[in-house]
Amino acid sequence: MRELVHQYMGQGLSRRGFLKNMTALGFSAAAAEAVLQPVEASERAGKGL
Repeated sequence: MRELVHQYMGQGLSRRGFLKNMTALGFSAAAAEAVLQPVEASERAGKGL
């Protein structure tokens, strides 16, 4: 899961790809979304949005 987050943050993996891989690992879509929420908030804060 950490590798997927790093790939997503580095823009090497799309949001859709991240969710697809997380569900393939057995996570529910809701759990995958819950992982993305703080990641995306952190990225927005870093960009001053």
